[in-house]
Amino acid sequence: MRRSVILTLLALALGVSAARAQTDIGIGAFGGLSIPIANDISTQGSTFGVRVPARIAPWLTIEAFYASSVLGDAEEDFGGPTTFTRDGGETTAFGASALFPFGGSEFGQGLRFFPFVGLGSYSLKRDGADDIDDLGLNFGLGIGMFVMPKLTLDLRGEFAAIITDDTSQKFGNATLGATWYIF
Repeated sequence: MRRSVILTLLALALGVSAARAQTDIGIGAFGGLSIPIANDISTQGSTFGVRVPARIAPWLTIEAFYASSVLGDAEEDFGGPTTFTRDGGETTAFGASALFPFGGSEFGQGLRFFPFVGLGSYSLKRDGADDIDDLGLNFGLGIGMFVMPKLTLDLRGEFAAIITDDTSQKFGNATLGATWYIF
């Protein structure tokens, strides 16, 4: 149910933006670090994925995303001489974020900053543990610049949380990405 609602909202947002003549649509890739927060069952790992931004207005961009993270294994000794290694797990997510860019020019020089907030469907799988498939939230701040017409590079700091019944799984992500505006 959640996935169908998210996909419907995403399709609607992209459909409305594609119908407008002044909408810019791009495709991008990113990679970086994923760091568990308040979580001793995983260690730092890598994250990568794709983004499809659609600029609806100069002050609003809706960005569909798919992300995958592989977290590092954690070792624990439980107070004894034997250590136990826990699988860090793999996380996948898809959803949409709203970006609110300011600074710089539309397709020109200068740095632009963009706070963002998003919603998605997250899945966390670990060997020896129950899978987590729940709604997740993300927010953060990015800084980007056009390195040539229609090509941007951006650096983002992001907080992501998978909301579960009892608690949440939280991650800090730092990514570097490139986006090519094709329309």
